[in-house]
Amino acid sequence: MTKKPITFGIPRGVVFEMDMQGGPLPQGVHAPTGNLDATAWVTCTEEEARTMAAWLSSRREQNPEYEAAVRVIDLTLRQREDR
Repeated sequence: MTKKPITFGIPRGVVFEMDMQGGPLPQGVHAPTGNLDATAWVTCTEEEARTMAAWLSSRREQNPEYEAAVRVIDLTLRQREDR
């Protein structure tokens, strides 16, 4: 696993809810303000991304956007592996 950071975009509302519920946000990522439907760009390590995806996946019944965010994270990780 590489230490090089990856970047992906998920809804700001998902990041906001993760922060409010004590979810595993990478260092430097904080609850957004403003339009929660806009995209939040997250830059983190692969390990942090996998931790975020696992947390969101375990709570996917709470919000349909969680499952979409997991798919984005997984796709980003797979694209990294294909390089």
